Formats: sequence, structure tokens, C-alpha cells
Amino acid sequence: MKDLLDAPRYSRTTWIVAALLLVVLAVLWLSGRGPADGACCGSEAATGATAPMAPALTPPPPMQSAAKTPGPFAVRLDGDKRVVEGTVTDAQTRQRIMQAAAAAYGETNVVDRIAVDATAASSACATKADTLFAALKTDPPIGIACDTRGGVTLSGQATSDADRASRERWAHDFFGADATITNAITIAAALQPVTRPEDVRCAARMPAAVTFRTASSRIDAKGRALLDAIVPCLRNGRFEIAGYTDNIGTADDNLALSRARAESVRAYVMLKGVDADRVVAAGYGAEHPIGDNGTPAGRASNRRIEFVKK
Repeated sequence: MKDLLDAPRYSRTTWIVAALLLVVLAVLWLSGRGPADGACCGSEAATGATAPMAPALTPPPPMQSAAKTPGPFAVRLDGDKRVVEGTVTDAQTRQRIMQAAAAAYGETNVVDRIAVDATAASSACATKADTLFAALKTDPPIGIACDTRGGVTLSGQATSDADRASRERWAHDFFGADATITNAITIAAALQPVTRPEDVRCAARMPAAVTFRTASSRIDAKGRALLDAIVPCLRNGRFEIAGYTDNIGTADDNLALSRARAESVRAYVMLKGVDADRVVAAGYGAEHPIGDNGTPAGRASNRRIEFVKK
């Protein structure tokens, strides 16, 4: 009976002790000496309490590869041969360039001096090689070089100031108006057409004053005698037979006449035993004059047939 009567007294005491403990814990908490993780009496941390986090590691920035510098590239003239030299970025580019050079000049007329370097970029000359070699096949021929700074230098000879300027305009069109072009082309002394059979000398370029009947493509007797002396030179190699006129008349008429005269010359030398696959005819009208069209003598020198070795 006594235990039953004392039970309420023990319960009140227990609650009082618990309340005092809560007060003590609150004081300790407010003074900063409470549990560091916010847990109380073995319970989990209070909702919303944020545990301190380790600082995030910032990954290093990705390595930036340095831009490749274009390797030098050049096509130099060496007599009838073309020396292709410089540096390209891979073997495939080198193969493509040499195939294009062989197609333009003939495999035996190309000297390969190209190196491969994966750390170098291919220059504009190397990148455009497929069409560059064909563009360089001019009369007279020119050389070209691309340097490591992207500049382009033209070399070789031109027949006149106008011809030299036209080569520079071509380079700007080919490489872009912003390209730095250095025109180192010199003016060649005009090679006057040979007029007498006894003066014929075999060469890579042979201007000849082949004569025709007035305003006709029919070769006269003097012109045939001159061609007879030139025929032996055409049996070694391949030649373009280029017809030219003076500037009298319209451009279209002169172009048509020069083509017809070149075809007549081709037909004549074939009758004299030159293989058909060794000669091709082309007409250029009044282009590339070698004399002054303002004088009779100059116009006479411009009316010519040139044999140019391919």
C-alpha cells in the first residue's frame, strides 16, 4: 500500500530532474559548449543543420596546344625541271603534292625535296598544290615560295612590265586579297623570232617569224622553209605551238586567226614526220607582245609562232 501511495511523488521528482537537465543543456548550447554536431542524447542531428564540407577541388584547365607554324614550301625553276621543296604536315599531303606536280610537268621533270614534319602545318602553297602547278605553267614559267609567316614570293621572268603585273594580280586572286605578295619577277630581254632557216637553234622556247598569206592561215614558201629547219627540234620532247598576232583588228578576230595559224603549223610539221602526240596547237591573239605594237617593226615581231617545250 505504501508503494502505491509513493508512486506520484517519485514521478514528480523525475520530471523535475528532467526539466533541470533540459535547462542545463540549453544553457550549454547557447554558450557554444553543446554537442558540435548538433546531436542530443544519441539522437541524429537536427533537421536543417549543415555539416561542414571539404572545399571542392578545381580541376586544372585543359592544356591548349600551340598553333602549328606553316612549313616553308617552294617551286623553283631548274632548267626544264621543277624542284618542289619544303615541309608538310603528313605523308598523305606530300603524296598528293607530288602527284599533282607529276601530272602538270611530267614525272621525270619533277625533283622531290619535300620533308614531313607533324609539328608543322602545311602552307598555303602546299594546300593549293592541286591547282597551283597548273597555274604556274606559263610562258615564260615562274617560281613561287610560301614562307613560314604566310608570305608569298614570285620569281622567274616575265616578257614585259604588263606581264609581270599580271602575274602579281593572279597571285592576289589565287591566295586572297589579304595575302602578302612579293613580286621578285624580272623582265626578260625579248627573244626575237628567228627569220632565217640557218639561224634556227633548238631550245626550250623558239619564237619563229613563220609567214602566212595576208589575213590567212595558209603558210607561204618562206614560212615553210623556216619550219623545215625547225622540224628536227620537235622530234625530242613535247611542244606547244603557240600562235600570236599584232593588235591590229578586234581581239576576237586576232584570237581566231592565231589559233588557225597554229593549227596550220601543227599540220605541216606532222606531214614532215613529227608525231601528233608531240605537238599541240594554241592561239593567244595579241597577248604577250614582244615588240612595240606602235611601230611596224614591233608589230612584225609580234606576228609569230612560238614553239615552247612542255
